[in-house]
Amino acid sequence: MPLDANCTRTGFDPDFTQSNIVSPDPVQHYANMGWVGFMKIRIGDINNVIRVTSADINLKQEITKPDVIDGRIDPTVYQLGPKIVEGSFSMPLIADVADPDTFNDGCPVPADLRSGEAGDVLTTLWCWTTARGEQGRLLFSDAILEIRYANHAAFLFDSAIVNTWSLSIVQGDVITADVSVIGRGRTPAAGEPLAGWVGSNPAITDFLAPARALTWNDATITGMGSCDRAGEALFYSNQVREFNMEINNNADRFYTLNGSLFPIDVNVGKREITGSIKLLGLQEQLRVRAETNSSRFTEKNEIRMAFYIGEDTETSTPTGITFTSRDWTGATAPGSPIFDKRFVAVVFQIEEIAMTNEVLETTVNWHGMASDQFGYEAVSPRTSASFPVWI
Repeated sequence: MPLDANCTRTGFDPDFTQSNIVSPDPVQHYANMGWVGFMKIRIGDINNVIRVTSADINLKQEITKPDVIDGRIDPTVYQLGPKIVEGSFSMPLIADVADPDTFNDGCPVPADLRSGEAGDVLTTLWCWTTARGEQGRLLFSDAILEIRYANHAAFLFDSAIVNTWSLSIVQGDVITADVSVIGRGRTPAAGEPLAGWVGSNPAITDFLAPARALTWNDATITGMGSCDRAGEALFYSNQVREFNMEINNNADRFYTLNGSLFPIDVNVGKREITGSIKLLGLQEQLRVRAETNSSRFTEKNEIRMAFYIGEDTETSTPTGITFTSRDWTGATAPGSPIFDKRFVAVVFQIEEIAMTNEVLETTVNWHGMASDQFGYEAVSPRTSASFPVWI
């Protein structure tokens, strides 16, 4: 009997598809491929698949051997360390929507993307990383990461908080985010690690496919002066070749004598926002600004970051290509960015420069500080407006 057009099959032993679960064969074993896996983040009603390039979040425990003197050749004592849930994942930023079928023939236009998942994923990561509650705890510390490594191997990591979030924009490359997380515990995704997972695969949230990853041309980075240089641009995006940012929550685990090797709590410390900018050539205004830091008693320079989709700056003419500026020098970001933030109290270090046979570049490191004009936070709009509430 010929096969049908949908390639269906009846009378097939379903145990073949679950061959590695309960009764391993001493002769035959099957390789489960990792490409069938995925990672989801669940925060309240948010339930998004995050398309990652790598994810190594694990439950870890170190075993050490105390150096006892007992007259024996081999160690006779071992010690269990605390149970630690930690790891990281890397992802390209992707222009995405949650449900492609709601658009015309599954083809969203740039305006749909600007209001859709492309901005939402960035906003989710941003709020998960930065938002703090009334007492300084991370506001979304109840996040759950659901990771399916392959068939029959999936775990839930509960109370997952972001320790660090690094963003990298490099000319000629895709925009990437690296997120390191710390969790409270790990449980199999559906009961028992293997048998309980069968038939309990979670639904995969819709996402756009094929979807374009955001690349360097979708980002604009502008530097603005402050105080004696208020309203003046320190550098424009046409000078920036690389931009890096890291938000470090300085999270830590806290253990008590509660009868468990898991921490009783995970909390965050004082936040640090740092980064670097690689510029084409020597930027004289930044050089002067950094070298004269000692002449001022406050710094409220700004780095303004915006991401766009479908708003390219070049125009082709018979005489060549011309460019328009997309730099954010006014009160609001120009055009319709899908995501934009201002680091509102930036202190620049003196540039790093070296001789080379290649193109001349300089690197300027920067620090995001709290501003008294923005609720003593380093970013506008601020994400922790309810802090502090003294109890």
